[in-house]
Amino acid sequence: RSFSLAPAQGSSVGPSPPFSVPTYRILGQVHGTYLICETDDHLVLVDQHAAHERIGYEKLKKGPREKEAASQRLAFPLTWETGKKEAALLETHLGTLQEAGLDIEPFGGQSFAIRACPALIPEKKIPALLGEIAAELETLETSTALEKVRDHIFKTMSCHAQVRAGDSLSKPELEHLLKEMDEYHATHCPHGRPTSVEIPLDQIAKWFKRT
Repeated sequence: RSFSLAPAQGSSVGPSPPFSVPTYRILGQVHGTYLICETDDHLVLVDQHAAHERIGYEKLKKGPREKEAASQRLAFPLTWETGKKEAALLETHLGTLQEAGLDIEPFGGQSFAIRACPALIPEKKIPALLGEIAAELETLETSTALEKVRDHIFKTMSCHAQVRAGDSLSKPELEHLLKEMDEYHATHCPHGRPTSVEIPLDQIAKWFKRT
């Protein structure tokens, strides 16, 4: 089975350009990190975490319109404690966190009760996610526009989405990842890293001195 993604132009190794009509055929997965595919004239490596990070980011930006980004109530609220400075930063941005699908509220002292989060964030990752969000907020100027603050939060959240480097994926999961890469035009992660690299077969032939 194949899905439509675009080939690289020219004959040099490099990041894949915007997706188009040609297809990627799945060959396998390496170290639970890279997806190996082929086209008629290229070998393709996909960074599964970078790709899923971009997909998660795009879903989070859509908010409740996207099922996986919609806030899901936890079966049992979590409690989480942090430092005084971090707690103050989070309290300042409770409204923005709520818009991002994170339903948290002060729970006495420097503790918070977490009642809901987007479905694409595993529950076990929520404490680490909040810690990173607090650290990210600390780097922003107090005058930073709300939209930029929200975007920083989405980028941090997408990094904690379900697929990480080292995760072994089944064939259907790999196929679904490619399908969503095509759907969301996931050429780069939210931080600018390429999600895939294409190697022309003629370049591989040169490495083996076949041409």
